[in-house]
Amino acid sequence: RTRGPGKEMPMAAERAGFPDDQTLIGLFFDRDERAIAETKKKYGALIRTIALRLLTNPSDAEECENDAYFRLWNAIPPARPDDLGAYAAKTVRNLALDRLEKDNAQKRGGHQLALELNEALPDRRSDDYALSDLTGAIDAFLRTVEKRERIPFLLRYFHGFSIDEIADKCGCSPGAVKSQLLRTRNKLKSYLERGGYTL
Repeated sequence: RTRGPGKEMPMAAERAGFPDDQTLIGLFFDRDERAIAETKKKYGALIRTIALRLLTNPSDAEECENDAYFRLWNAIPPARPDDLGAYAAKTVRNLALDRLEKDNAQKRGGHQLALELNEALPDRRSDDYALSDLTGAIDAFLRTVEKRERIPFLLRYFHGFSIDEIADKCGCSPGAVKSQLLRTRNKLKSYLERGGYTL
């Protein structure tokens, strides 16, 4: 299982003065309500940032953040993630994308991030696959591409960075970022089709 960008960006770096991840996960396994409070202290800023970048509306982002803590509480156990920060980030990202997809279906508009990525993904409303299996397939795909392709993809679709922000971080033009993201999405689409997903 890939741990997202945690090893390549400071997203999941240990925060000084906070319990380590395994201590926090132990609280979840003990069903100790301090697990949520301590996770919020350590990773709340990260979770809020991802939710706000994707949803843009502060009220929606706050609701998504709260849903993420609830999802973590229900998922751990049985899940025992090695990197709680990356796991929490993936959780809130998926919740935010689900919300965007529902909003898009209702108003036929669309958040650009969701529209871009949905071109390469199967219909998430289909019962033909498990979301966890699709997530695993995307993680496996990201291990097959070079770092120069993986980083922009993660910044865009994992963290919700704008094209200009990615260009600034990667030291290239916005046009180059758009082209790279398109190529990576096309590779992802082909990878999933070879894996048996109907797009």
